[in-house]
Amino acid sequence: MVLEPNDFISVMKYKERSTLATRSSLSRPAPKLDNIFTQKRNLHTNSEGTESEGKTLKTENRKVYRNSHGEEIIFSPCDPPPGYVFVPSGNPFITGSCRKHAQKLYAVYRPKNRKGLAAQIGLYVPRDVFKKVESDFEAKRARIHEDFWLVLDKNYPQIPLTDRNELHRLISSQRPHLTGKSALDHSKITIYTYVRDRYTPFKSLALYGKNRDAEAIARAHQRVQEILATWRGGN
Repeated sequence: MVLEPNDFISVMKYKERSTLATRSSLSRPAPKLDNIFTQKRNLHTNSEGTESEGKTLKTENRKVYRNSHGEEIIFSPCDPPPGYVFVPSGNPFITGSCRKHAQKLYAVYRPKNRKGLAAQIGLYVPRDVFKKVESDFEAKRARIHEDFWLVLDKNYPQIPLTDRNELHRLISSQRPHLTGKSALDHSKITIYTYVRDRYTPFKSLALYGKNRDAEAIARAHQRVQEILATWRGGN
């Protein structure tokens, strides 16, 4: 095959371009290993970042459970939300007042375990609300103590000072959460039990079974009535 002059020139230009391209690729520096590793680390970091965002979305979109009061349930152990404090269950006055004054509460539950079902153990309450409620409760208890002293002195004017002080200590420590009329009602039971256990052999008597001593039990109760009558100022 005979090449024309123009064809020969085209072939030579093509070879020159191919040669220059080859030299250019050979002269280009090879990628450094540390750059490769850096790229891999960057890719790994991005992957973790994506997973982290996914977890955040899951948390934000989690199903919210509420109790009968409409309060969001949080399972223990957990940290309180910012500005909140944990208030344990057991004080009806404080629990009710917190629900009355707080706009948003969280119900803290103990998770279900082998011992039983999930159960509420307290509330997360805004700190300022709890401080106010606690102050109100202490003031109410102080009034109850004053009322108790008045009732005790009125009903039992002849009570010995030692017994008077001991009864006040017992009632204050045994039922620290009671307020209002219920506290005074329970004090009557405490007074009777105190006299019975302190001034009669009731605790050492057999109260049940074949050895039950009905006459001794009756005498103990009779003795309690006599002492209380003396404290009232009777003959």
